Amino acid sequence: METRNSKVILDWMGNISWKQQSVIISGLRGPDNHYSPHLKRLVRWMRRATQNNADPDHSYMQNDDLPTLEEIEHEVVFCTIHYVSHLINALEIIGFKHSDKAMAKIAYDYYSGIVTEFFHLHTEKEEELDKRLRDKVNH
Repeated sequence: METRNSKVILDWMGNISWKQQSVIISGLRGPDNHYSPHLKRLVRWMRRATQNNADPDHSYMQNDDLPTLEEIEHEVVFCTIHYVSHLINALEIIGFKHSDKAMAKIAYDYYSGIVTEFFHLHTEKEEELDKRLRDKVNH
């Protein structure tokens, strides 16, 4: 079987640190502890924003309408903080780093909405993200 691209991750991801790539990959799964159809739609969008689709017939990257913040709020409150931290970190990185500015804005709006509206915290600046998630190895 011949493939057109040898990588599953999209090219823009090769321009960010390994640590940021790892954080995004960790955020591409849904929560395990409860039914969350709205979060699942958001995660499918994140997969499309970061990966080539190896199986368009499967629902893994299905193109659904994006949920509203209100829809996901009712699901996020039942997620573990561990899962939510992966989700918001992945959205933040996509929001700052995605090469498609429209996709970046969607991700950043979810990130900032979750952080400020759900948790009443401040968002991070891109420079703070880069410092926090810098690689600790030379490559």
